[in-house]
Amino acid sequence: MKNKLIIGIVIIGGFLLFSQSAEATWVEIPSPGGGYVKKFATIGTTLFASTFVYGLGVYRSANNGDSWTAVNSGLPDSTEILTFLVSGSNFYVGTNGAGVYKTVDNGQNWIAVNSGLTLLHQTANALAVCGSDLFVGLNYYGIYRSANNGDNWTLVDSGLPTQININAFGVFEGYIFASITDTSGNTVYRSVDNGNSWKRSDSGLPNLPICAFSIIGSNLFAGTIGEGVFLSTNYGASWNAVNSGFKEHYSVSTLMASGTNLYAGTSGSVYLSTNNGTSWTIVNSGLPDTTFIYALSVSGNSLYAGTDFGAWRRPLSEILPIIQPKIASLNSLSDKIHISKALNAVVTFWFSLPCADQVKVAIYDLSGNKIATLDSKYFEKGSHNLTWDTSNIATGCYTVRIQVGSNSFQRSIPIFR
Repeated sequence: MKNKLIIGIVIIGGFLLFSQSAEATWVEIPSPGGGYVKKFATIGTTLFASTFVYGLGVYRSANNGDSWTAVNSGLPDSTEILTFLVSGSNFYVGTNGAGVYKTVDNGQNWIAVNSGLTLLHQTANALAVCGSDLFVGLNYYGIYRSANNGDNWTLVDSGLPTQININAFGVFEGYIFASITDTSGNTVYRSVDNGNSWKRSDSGLPNLPICAFSIIGSNLFAGTIGEGVFLSTNYGASWNAVNSGFKEHYSVSTLMASGTNLYAGTSGSVYLSTNNGTSWTIVNSGLPDTTFIYALSVSGNSLYAGTDFGAWRRPLSEILPIIQPKIASLNSLSDKIHISKALNAVVTFWFSLPCADQVKVAIYDLSGNKIATLDSKYFEKGSHNLTWDTSNIATGCYTVRIQVGSNSFQRSIPIFR
Protein backbone atom coordinates (compact mmCIF):
# COMPACT_ATOMS: atom_id res chain seq x y z
CA MET A 1 0.00 0.00 0.00
CA LYS A 2 1.41 3.39 -1.00
CA ASN A 3 2.15 5.94 1.68
CA LYS A 4 -0.19 8.92 1.88
CA LEU A 5 0.46 12.50 2.85
CA ILE A 6 -2.53 13.85 4.76
CA ILE A 7 -3.09 17.53 5.40
CA GLY A 8 -5.96 17.95 7.84
CA ILE A 9 -8.59 20.66 8.30
CA VAL A 10 -7.38 23.33 10.68
CA ILE A 11 -9.10 26.46 12.00
CA ILE A 12 -6.64 29.28 12.65
CA GLY A 13 -7.85 32.75 13.47
CA GLY A 14 -11.27 31.92 12.04
CA PHE A 15 -9.93 30.74 8.68
CA LEU A 16 -10.53 27.25 7.28
CA LEU A 17 -7.34 25.77 5.83
CA PHE A 18 -7.14 23.35 2.89
CA SER A 19 -7.75 19.68 3.50
CA GLN A 20 -6.33 17.28 0.94
CA SER A 21 -4.60 13.95 0.54
CA ALA A 22 -1.97 12.95 -2.02
CA GLU A 23 0.17 10.00 -3.00
CA ALA A 24 3.55 10.29 -1.30
CA THR A 25 5.41 8.87 -4.29
CA TRP A 26 5.47 8.83 -8.07
CA VAL A 27 2.63 6.73 -9.50
CA GLU A 28 2.79 5.09 -12.91
CA ILE A 29 0.01 6.07 -15.31
CA PRO A 30 -0.87 4.58 -18.70
CA SER A 31 1.74 5.46 -21.29
CA PRO A 32 0.17 7.06 -24.39
CA GLY A 33 0.35 4.58 -27.21
CA GLY A 34 2.43 2.27 -25.05
CA GLY A 35 5.62 4.16 -25.88
CA TYR A 36 8.13 6.32 -24.06
CA VAL A 37 6.93 9.90 -23.65
CA LYS A 38 9.10 12.34 -25.60
CA LYS A 39 7.26 15.64 -24.95
CA PHE A 40 4.41 17.00 -22.81
CA ALA A 41 2.25 20.09 -23.29
CA THR A 42 -0.66 21.49 -21.30
CA ILE A 43 -3.64 23.55 -22.46
CA GLY A 44 -5.89 24.41 -19.55
CA THR A 45 -6.63 21.11 -17.82
CA THR A 46 -5.82 19.02 -20.91
CA LEU A 47 -2.50 17.18 -21.14
CA PHE A 48 -0.85 16.28 -24.46
CA ALA A 49 2.01 13.88 -25.14
CA SER A 50 4.14 12.59 -27.98
CA THR A 51 6.09 9.34 -27.81
CA PHE A 52 9.31 7.82 -29.10
CA VAL A 53 7.33 5.21 -31.05
CA TYR A 54 7.56 6.34 -34.66
CA GLY A 55 4.23 7.24 -36.26
CA LEU A 56 2.00 7.35 -33.16
CA GLY A 57 1.55 11.12 -33.36
CA VAL A 58 -0.13 13.11 -30.57
CA TYR A 59 -2.14 11.83 -27.60
CA ARG A 60 -4.51 13.78 -25.37
CA SER A 61 -5.75 13.20 -21.82
CA ALA A 62 -8.58 15.07 -20.10
CA ASN A 63 -8.39 13.03 -16.88
CA ASN A 64 -4.90 13.69 -15.54
CA GLY A 65 -3.24 10.98 -17.61
CA ASP A 66 -5.48 8.12 -16.46
CA SER A 67 -6.36 7.46 -20.11
CA TRP A 68 -5.19 8.77 -23.49
CA THR A 69 -6.79 9.29 -26.92
CA ALA A 70 -4.90 9.65 -30.18
CA VAL A 71 -5.64 13.02 -31.83
CA ASN A 72 -3.97 12.82 -35.24
CA SER A 73 -6.59 13.93 -37.76
CA GLY A 74 -4.72 15.83 -40.45
CA LEU A 75 -1.25 14.78 -39.33
CA PRO A 76 0.76 12.75 -41.86
CA ASP A 77 0.95 9.01 -41.27
CA SER A 78 4.12 7.49 -39.85
CA THR A 79 5.73 10.74 -38.79
CA GLU A 80 7.52 11.45 -35.54
CA ILE A 81 6.47 14.39 -33.36
CA LEU A 82 9.59 16.12 -32.07
CA THR A 83 8.46 19.27 -30.28
CA PHE A 84 5.38 21.09 -28.96
CA LEU A 85 4.53 24.79 -28.69
CA VAL A 86 1.41 26.33 -27.15
CA SER A 87 0.78 29.96 -28.13
CA GLY A 88 -2.55 31.36 -27.02
CA SER A 89 -5.30 29.24 -28.57
CA ASN A 90 -2.88 27.77 -31.13
CA PHE A 91 -0.99 24.53 -30.58
CA TYR A 92 1.93 23.67 -32.88
CA VAL A 93 4.00 20.53 -33.41
CA GLY A 94 7.32 20.13 -35.19
CA THR A 95 7.70 16.86 -37.07
CA ASN A 96 10.47 14.71 -38.47
CA GLY A 97 10.08 15.05 -42.21
CA ALA A 98 6.84 17.01 -42.62
CA GLY A 99 7.46 20.49 -41.23
CA VAL A 100 5.08 22.25 -38.81
CA TYR A 101 1.41 21.52 -38.05
CA LYS A 102 -1.14 23.57 -36.10
CA THR A 103 -4.42 22.90 -34.30
CA VAL A 104 -6.89 25.44 -32.92
CA ASP A 105 -9.30 22.89 -31.41
CA ASN A 106 -7.22 20.98 -28.88
CA GLY A 107 -5.92 18.48 -31.39
CA GLN A 108 -9.20 17.49 -33.05
CA ASN A 109 -7.88 18.65 -36.41
CA TRP A 110 -4.41 19.56 -37.65
CA ILE A 111 -3.32 21.60 -40.66
CA ALA A 112 0.13 22.00 -42.22
CA VAL A 113 1.60 25.51 -41.86
CA ASN A 114 4.67 25.25 -44.06
CA SER A 115 4.46 28.04 -46.62
CA GLY A 116 7.98 29.41 -47.04
CA LEU A 117 9.69 26.47 -45.33
CA THR A 118 11.85 25.15 -48.15
CA LEU A 119 13.18 21.60 -48.28
CA LEU A 120 10.54 20.27 -45.91
CA HIS A 121 11.79 16.71 -45.66
CA GLN A 122 13.90 17.22 -42.63
CA THR A 123 13.69 17.90 -38.88
CA ALA A 124 11.63 20.69 -37.30
CA ASN A 125 13.27 20.15 -33.95
CA ALA A 126 12.51 23.39 -32.05
CA LEU A 127 9.66 25.90 -31.86
CA ALA A 128 9.35 29.18 -29.95
CA VAL A 129 7.16 32.27 -29.69
CA CYS A 130 8.47 35.80 -29.09
CA GLY A 131 5.78 38.44 -28.88
CA SER A 132 3.49 37.81 -31.83
CA ASP A 133 6.13 35.98 -33.90
CA LEU A 134 6.83 32.26 -34.16
CA PHE A 135 10.22 30.68 -34.75
CA VAL A 136 11.09 27.21 -36.02
CA GLY A 137 14.50 25.59 -36.29
CA LEU A 138 14.90 23.33 -39.32
CA ASN A 139 17.96 21.20 -38.85
CA TYR A 140 20.59 21.88 -41.52
CA TYR A 141 18.51 24.74 -42.98
CA GLY A 142 18.46 27.39 -40.27
CA ILE A 143 15.86 29.40 -38.38
CA TYR A 144 12.58 30.65 -39.85
CA ARG A 145 10.14 33.25 -38.53
CA SER A 146 6.39 33.70 -39.00
CA ALA A 147 4.44 36.87 -38.21
CA ASN A 148 1.03 35.33 -38.98
CA ASN A 149 0.67 32.21 -36.83
CA GLY A 150 2.61 29.99 -39.20
CA ASP A 151 0.76 30.88 -42.41
CA ASN A 152 4.03 32.09 -43.94
CA TRP A 153 7.67 31.71 -42.92
CA THR A 154 10.84 33.69 -43.71
CA LEU A 155 14.43 32.58 -43.22
CA VAL A 156 16.20 34.63 -40.49
CA ASP A 157 19.75 33.27 -40.23
CA SER A 158 22.03 36.31 -40.55
CA GLY A 159 25.14 35.63 -38.46
CA LEU A 160 24.46 31.92 -37.97
CA PRO A 161 26.76 29.18 -39.26
CA THR A 162 25.56 27.02 -42.13
CA GLN A 163 24.29 23.45 -41.85
CA ILE A 164 23.32 23.68 -38.19
CA ASN A 165 21.17 21.51 -35.96
CA ILE A 166 18.78 23.48 -33.76
CA ASN A 167 18.55 21.79 -30.36
CA ALA A 168 16.34 24.22 -28.44
CA PHE A 169 15.04 27.79 -28.25
CA GLY A 170 14.75 30.09 -25.27
CA VAL A 171 12.88 33.41 -25.18
CA PHE A 172 13.71 35.89 -22.45
CA GLU A 173 12.34 39.46 -22.31
CA GLY A 174 12.48 39.88 -26.09
CA TYR A 175 15.85 38.13 -26.46
CA ILE A 176 15.82 34.89 -28.46
CA PHE A 177 18.38 32.17 -27.71
CA ALA A 178 19.14 29.23 -29.98
CA SER A 179 21.15 26.18 -28.97
CA ILE A 180 22.89 24.90 -32.09
CA THR A 181 25.30 22.20 -33.16
CA ASP A 182 27.47 22.58 -36.24
CA THR A 183 30.74 21.19 -37.54
CA SER A 184 32.72 23.16 -34.93
CA GLY A 185 30.74 21.89 -31.95
CA ASN A 186 27.95 23.18 -29.73
CA THR A 187 27.13 26.75 -28.82
CA VAL A 188 24.39 29.31 -28.13
CA TYR A 189 23.47 32.22 -30.38
CA ARG A 190 21.37 35.19 -29.31
CA SER A 191 19.20 37.63 -31.25
CA VAL A 192 18.23 41.01 -29.83
CA ASP A 193 16.29 42.13 -32.92
CA ASN A 194 13.61 39.47 -33.31
CA GLY A 195 15.79 37.09 -35.29
CA ASN A 196 17.06 39.57 -37.88
CA SER A 197 20.65 38.93 -36.76
CA TRP A 198 22.41 36.48 -34.44
CA LYS A 199 25.61 36.54 -32.36
CA ARG A 200 27.31 33.99 -30.14
CA SER A 201 26.31 34.14 -26.51
CA ASP A 202 28.11 31.22 -24.86
CA SER A 203 30.78 32.66 -22.52
CA GLY A 204 31.20 30.14 -19.70
CA LEU A 205 29.22 27.36 -21.37
CA PRO A 206 30.86 24.01 -22.16
CA ASN A 207 31.10 22.72 -25.72
CA LEU A 208 28.15 20.41 -25.12
CA PRO A 209 24.60 20.22 -26.52
CA ILE A 210 22.02 22.30 -24.67
CA CYS A 211 18.67 20.53 -24.79
CA ALA A 212 16.49 23.01 -22.91
CA PHE A 213 16.19 26.59 -21.67
CA SER A 214 13.99 27.86 -18.84
CA ILE A 215 13.32 31.19 -17.16
CA ILE A 216 12.49 32.28 -13.61
CA GLY A 217 12.23 36.03 -13.10
CA SER A 218 15.48 37.59 -14.34
CA ASN A 219 17.30 34.24 -14.41
CA LEU A 220 17.92 32.27 -17.62
CA PHE A 221 18.82 28.59 -17.27
CA ALA A 222 20.30 26.13 -19.77
CA GLY A 223 20.39 22.36 -19.38
CA THR A 224 23.43 20.63 -20.90
CA ILE A 225 24.21 17.07 -21.89
CA GLY A 226 27.08 16.17 -19.58
CA GLU A 227 27.59 19.11 -17.19
CA GLY A 228 24.20 19.85 -15.65
CA VAL A 229 22.55 23.27 -15.46
CA PHE A 230 24.02 26.71 -16.20
CA LEU A 231 22.64 30.12 -15.19
CA SER A 232 22.86 33.54 -16.80
CA THR A 233 21.72 36.67 -15.00
CA ASN A 234 22.84 39.08 -17.72
CA TYR A 235 20.83 38.06 -20.78
CA GLY A 236 23.28 35.38 -21.87
CA ALA A 237 26.41 37.53 -21.80
CA SER A 238 27.99 35.01 -19.40
CA TRP A 239 27.03 31.69 -17.82
CA ASN A 240 27.90 29.83 -14.62
CA ALA A 241 27.30 26.23 -13.54
CA VAL A 242 24.64 25.78 -10.82
CA ASN A 243 24.84 22.09 -9.96
CA SER A 244 25.16 21.85 -6.17
CA GLY A 245 23.24 18.74 -5.14
CA PHE A 246 23.45 17.03 -8.52
CA LYS A 247 24.71 13.49 -8.13
CA GLU A 248 26.14 11.44 -10.99
CA HIS A 249 23.37 12.43 -13.41
CA TYR A 250 24.65 15.51 -15.20
CA SER A 251 22.98 14.99 -18.58
CA VAL A 252 19.91 17.25 -18.51
CA SER A 253 17.31 16.27 -21.08
CA THR A 254 14.51 18.59 -19.96
CA LEU A 255 14.28 21.72 -17.85
CA MET A 256 11.03 23.28 -16.67
CA ALA A 257 10.08 26.25 -14.47
CA SER A 258 6.83 26.24 -12.52
CA GLY A 259 6.34 29.43 -10.58
CA THR A 260 9.62 29.98 -8.73
CA ASN A 261 10.46 26.26 -8.78
CA LEU A 262 12.84 24.74 -11.33
CA TYR A 263 12.67 21.07 -12.31
CA ALA A 264 15.38 19.19 -14.21
CA GLY A 265 14.99 15.78 -15.81
CA THR A 266 18.28 13.94 -16.25
CA SER A 267 19.66 10.60 -17.35
CA GLY A 268 18.75 9.15 -13.97
CA SER A 269 16.68 11.47 -11.78
CA VAL A 270 14.17 14.27 -11.34
CA TYR A 271 15.71 17.25 -9.53
CA LEU A 272 14.04 20.27 -7.94
CA SER A 273 15.56 23.64 -7.09
CA THR A 274 13.60 26.32 -5.26
CA ASN A 275 16.45 28.84 -5.08
CA ASN A 276 17.41 29.53 -8.71
CA GLY A 277 19.73 26.56 -8.99
CA THR A 278 21.79 27.36 -5.89
CA SER A 279 21.01 23.86 -4.64
CA TRP A 280 19.11 20.82 -5.97
CA THR A 281 17.27 17.93 -4.35
CA ILE A 282 16.35 14.61 -5.95
CA VAL A 283 12.60 13.89 -5.89
CA ASN A 284 12.64 10.32 -7.20
CA SER A 285 10.63 8.35 -4.66
CA GLY A 286 8.71 5.66 -6.53
CA LEU A 287 10.46 6.01 -9.88
CA PRO A 288 12.35 2.98 -11.25
CA ASP A 289 16.10 2.98 -10.70
CA THR A 290 18.27 4.27 -13.56
CA THR A 291 15.28 5.69 -15.42
CA PHE A 292 15.90 8.36 -18.08
CA ILE A 293 13.68 11.44 -17.77
CA TYR A 294 12.74 12.72 -21.23
CA ALA A 295 9.87 15.10 -20.42
CA LEU A 296 8.43 17.03 -17.47
CA SER A 297 5.22 19.02 -17.25
CA VAL A 298 2.92 20.54 -14.66
CA SER A 299 -0.78 20.09 -15.32
CA GLY A 300 -3.39 20.95 -12.74
CA ASN A 301 -2.01 19.99 -9.36
CA SER A 302 0.49 17.35 -10.51
CA LEU A 303 3.96 17.00 -11.96
CA TYR A 304 4.27 14.55 -14.87
CA ALA A 305 7.39 12.72 -16.01
CA GLY A 306 7.94 10.89 -19.30
CA THR A 307 10.60 8.21 -18.95
CA ASP A 308 11.97 5.11 -20.64
CA PHE A 309 9.84 3.19 -18.13
CA GLY A 310 6.59 4.89 -19.19
CA ALA A 311 4.65 7.87 -17.83
CA TRP A 312 4.45 8.91 -14.17
CA ARG A 313 2.56 11.42 -12.04
CA ARG A 314 3.17 12.99 -8.62
CA PRO A 315 1.16 15.65 -6.73
CA LEU A 316 2.87 19.01 -6.40
CA SER A 317 1.47 19.33 -2.89
CA GLU A 318 3.61 16.35 -1.90
CA ILE A 319 6.81 17.35 -3.71
CA LEU A 320 7.13 20.96 -2.57
CA PRO A 321 6.93 20.36 1.21
CA ILE A 322 10.06 18.19 0.85
CA ILE A 323 12.01 21.31 -0.07
CA GLN A 324 10.10 23.97 1.78
CA PRO A 325 11.98 23.80 5.10
CA LYS A 326 15.27 24.31 3.22
CA ILE A 327 14.15 27.49 1.48
CA ALA A 328 12.13 29.07 4.26
CA SER A 329 14.55 31.62 5.58
CA LEU A 330 11.97 33.49 7.65
CA ASN A 331 12.36 31.02 10.53
CA SER A 332 9.80 32.15 13.08
CA LEU A 333 7.62 33.62 10.34
CA SER A 334 7.50 30.45 8.23
CA ASP A 335 5.20 28.62 10.63
CA LYS A 336 2.95 31.67 10.96
CA ILE A 337 1.83 31.84 7.35
CA HIS A 338 -1.46 30.14 6.58
CA ILE A 339 -3.67 29.92 3.51
CA SER A 340 -7.43 29.49 3.50
CA LYS A 341 -9.85 28.66 0.70
CA ALA A 342 -13.27 30.19 1.26
CA LEU A 343 -16.46 28.97 -0.41
CA ASN A 344 -16.81 32.22 -2.34
CA ALA A 345 -13.51 31.62 -4.23
CA VAL A 346 -11.58 34.12 -2.11
CA VAL A 347 -8.23 32.87 -0.83
CA THR A 348 -7.01 34.45 2.42
CA PHE A 349 -3.34 34.69 3.34
CA TRP A 350 -2.76 35.18 7.06
CA PHE A 351 0.67 35.97 8.47
CA SER A 352 2.12 37.22 11.72
CA LEU A 353 5.25 39.40 11.85
CA PRO A 354 7.58 39.23 14.86
CA CYS A 355 8.62 42.82 14.09
CA ALA A 356 7.69 45.59 11.66
CA ASP A 357 9.11 45.21 8.14
CA GLN A 358 8.60 45.79 4.43
CA VAL A 359 6.36 43.04 3.00
CA LYS A 360 5.49 42.11 -0.58
CA VAL A 361 2.95 39.41 -1.45
CA ALA A 362 2.63 38.29 -5.10
CA ILE A 363 1.04 35.41 -7.05
CA TYR A 364 2.78 33.54 -9.88
CA ASP A 365 1.41 31.10 -12.47
CA LEU A 366 3.04 27.86 -13.63
CA SER A 367 5.19 29.67 -16.19
CA GLY A 368 6.70 31.95 -13.55
CA ASN A 369 4.67 34.97 -14.67
CA LYS A 370 3.50 37.31 -11.93
CA ILE A 371 -0.27 37.57 -12.25
CA ALA A 372 -1.08 39.62 -9.15
CA THR A 373 0.59 41.72 -6.46
CA LEU A 374 -1.65 41.64 -3.41
CA ASP A 375 0.30 44.22 -1.45
CA SER A 376 3.72 45.80 -1.15
CA LYS A 377 4.22 48.12 1.81
CA TYR A 378 5.53 48.51 5.35
CA PHE A 379 3.60 46.34 7.83
CA GLU A 380 3.59 46.77 11.57
CA LYS A 381 4.40 43.97 14.01
CA GLY A 382 1.54 41.50 14.55
CA SER A 383 -1.10 39.66 12.55
CA HIS A 384 -2.21 40.62 9.06
CA ASN A 385 -4.30 39.10 6.27
CA LEU A 386 -4.68 39.65 2.54
CA THR A 387 -7.24 38.22 0.12
CA TRP A 388 -7.11 37.04 -3.48
CA ASP A 389 -10.29 36.67 -5.53
CA THR A 390 -9.88 33.59 -7.75
CA SER A 391 -13.32 33.68 -9.38
CA ASN A 392 -11.75 34.58 -12.75
CA ILE A 393 -8.66 32.41 -12.29
CA ALA A 394 -8.27 29.09 -14.15
CA THR A 395 -8.03 25.92 -12.11
CA GLY A 396 -4.52 24.66 -11.46
CA CYS A 397 -1.58 25.23 -9.18
CA TYR A 398 -0.21 28.69 -8.40
CA THR A 399 2.54 30.00 -6.13
CA VAL A 400 2.29 32.73 -3.53
CA ARG A 401 5.57 34.41 -2.64
CA ILE A 402 5.76 36.46 0.56
CA GLN A 403 8.86 38.59 0.83
CA VAL A 404 9.71 40.14 4.20
CA GLY A 405 12.74 42.41 4.03
CA SER A 406 15.45 40.43 2.22
CA ASN A 407 13.88 37.07 3.11
CA SER A 408 11.19 35.20 1.21
CA PHE A 409 8.80 32.33 1.68
CA GLN A 410 6.65 30.57 -0.91
CA ARG A 411 3.85 28.07 -1.04
CA SER A 412 1.78 26.33 -3.72
CA ILE A 413 -1.91 27.16 -3.96
CA PRO A 414 -4.16 24.60 -5.68
CA ILE A 415 -7.24 26.30 -7.12
CA PHE A 416 -10.23 23.98 -7.44
CA ARG A 417 -13.71 24.48 -8.82
